[in-house]
Amino acid sequence: MKTGKHARLVLTWAALILLACQLAACSAGGTKSEPAKPETTPASQPQAPAQAPPQAPAQPAAPIVLKASSGDQDDYPAVKGLLKFAELVGQKTNGRVKVEVYTNGALYGDQQAEVEAAKAGTIAFSLPQVSVLSAWEPKADFFVMPYLFKDVSHAERVLDSEIAAKIFGGLEANGLKVIAHLTGGGMRSFYNSKKPIKVPDDIKGLKLRTTKSPLANDAFVALGAIPTPIAWGELYAALQQKVVDGAEHAPTDVLMYKFHEVCKYYSLDEHTYELMPLVASTKVLNGLPEDLRNTILECAKEVVPYVRNIAKEESAKALAEIEKKAVVVKDVDKDAFAEKVKAVNAKYAEKMGMDIFNAINSMR
Repeated sequence: MKTGKHARLVLTWAALILLACQLAACSAGGTKSEPAKPETTPASQPQAPAQAPPQAPAQPAAPIVLKASSGDQDDYPAVKGLLKFAELVGQKTNGRVKVEVYTNGALYGDQQAEVEAAKAGTIAFSLPQVSVLSAWEPKADFFVMPYLFKDVSHAERVLDSEIAAKIFGGLEANGLKVIAHLTGGGMRSFYNSKKPIKVPDDIKGLKLRTTKSPLANDAFVALGAIPTPIAWGELYAALQQKVVDGAEHAPTDVLMYKFHEVCKYYSLDEHTYELMPLVASTKVLNGLPEDLRNTILECAKEVVPYVRNIAKEESAKALAEIEKKAVVVKDVDKDAFAEKVKAVNAKYAEKMGMDIFNAINSMR
């Protein structure tokens, strides 16, 4: 009995030990972890290429800067045209060309020096009085010849015809090209501080300011006046101090520069047309790409009617203002004045081209 009990006890403990071992093995198997496998990319999926850093946007090319010069004020009709021209060039070249406009003599106090600078290519554009150009092209003096043009319309017809090319075409051999026929305000007339001028005898003995043009000087002498060269910048003081008795300009000039304040009489003899050509440097133009050069020439043509309209409006307004402070003489015997200078005109027409002279007269 005792032996049997002992045997059963041994078996019981053996069974318990076996169970404990199985439980331990199961517990150990439930918490065991396998080492992590590295992630791999399937061979069938290629690696994405590395991206380059983003590029900075390309900077626009700097514009070509061209300088334009004028001795007149910003509100002068021809200068308004020059400013409009600069605006159009910027727009129509999409900013590839910028025209910088210097007015009121900021670059050059003398128009001859201004044109010389254009000829040399120092500046691209000049806006002188037409008489200045006769130093390089004598035919320009057709627009200095008194009483050749009947009125503004006559002058415009000539300028819009092939005659203009015959007059100014020779400038290109001297490095200059007229690209637009602008105006400061229509027809030029005499003003003075002494007396009304109605007939040629009224002008006798008057000291009148003139330019350096030999034709203008000879015409003044033929009329009986005493031609006195005075620089533009000194004219107001010369009139005020009675160095000269008078001068001649279009109404817009007379009002803008206040000449009517020192000269009481303004006589509308309308002897010449106030032409101010827009002159380009051929050295500068020919150095530009063809498309830009053509665009610039188109813009120059576009401003001509713009300036003509402004000039006509402002000339009429100016004359009305002048009449408030000065005596405006309208009943001038123009035919009598024209007869006085007839021989002078014929003399210079022979030199400059009688064919051009006759063609202008035929368009009256």
